[in-house]
Amino acid sequence: MVHVPIPTAAVPATAVYWLPFVERIAKRSRNSVAELVCMAECGDMLLHLAWDAETKTPLALACTRIFLRAGQPVWEYMYHWGPRRELWEHLFSDLEKFHKDALGCVAVNVWAPKFKSKRAPDWIAWLEKRGYRATHVIMEKDL
Repeated sequence: MVHVPIPTAAVPATAVYWLPFVERIAKRSRNSVAELVCMAECGDMLLHLAWDAETKTPLALACTRIFLRAGQPVWEYMYHWGPRRELWEHLFSDLEKFHKDALGCVAVNVWAPKFKSKRAPDWIAWLEKRGYRATHVIMEKDL
């Protein structure tokens, strides 16, 4: 299993690999598929595949974005989807290394759902084991 970042210029040509994951992400994110595709095509959202080199198939997709804080790039882990997380979750450290080494990021923010379920193990506890700490809580209200 390897981390494959998709350059923004390659987003349209590689859609066959990542689009099925975006369709699943759209259901949970409350974004439309068209909105997520537009974000990826214009570079507002970066796409990263968990690629099974043996079968030459994608197993998961992570979506990140870069923003500036005090003039320094920070990456934000926005979305992911892929079955059998135990096969690709180890690639999270590759995402960290890529954003630090290739993109010069000095920090990371992760959008972590606060719920636990059989399908979504406790994401917050998983991150805390890797040195993350909660610094903010996002409150949301539909209007």
